[in-house]
Amino acid sequence: TTMNTSATLKAIRRATAICAAIATCWRTNTGFGQTIADLTTAAKKDPAAMYQLGMRYFHGQDVESNPKEAYAWFKKAAAKDNAPGTHMVGFCLANGIGVTLNEKEALKNYL
Repeated sequence: TTMNTSATLKAIRRATAICAAIATCWRTNTGFGQTIADLTTAAKKDPAAMYQLGMRYFHGQDVESNPKEAYAWFKKAAAKDNAPGTHMVGFCLANGIGVTLNEKEALKNYL
């Protein structure tokens, strides 16, 4: 069957918005109390730290919000098979956050 890209992304965006609302409740714990310097050091090898650093830049927690930097860290985490990083790459692509909006590429990362 033919996939309706726009309808699929609309449903994914709705689900993601719900997840984002939940995440806002715990984002103060992003990085489990690690400093930006600690996360940056850990992110040289650890995909979870790459994702956490991306979340810091995404939300502007302890750093200035920088969507392009967040997307770059999510891409690095996704390249290491980090599922939350992969999801955030899809989210950013689907919404044009830190990167040019690209619905087809977004679906590849969401699914």
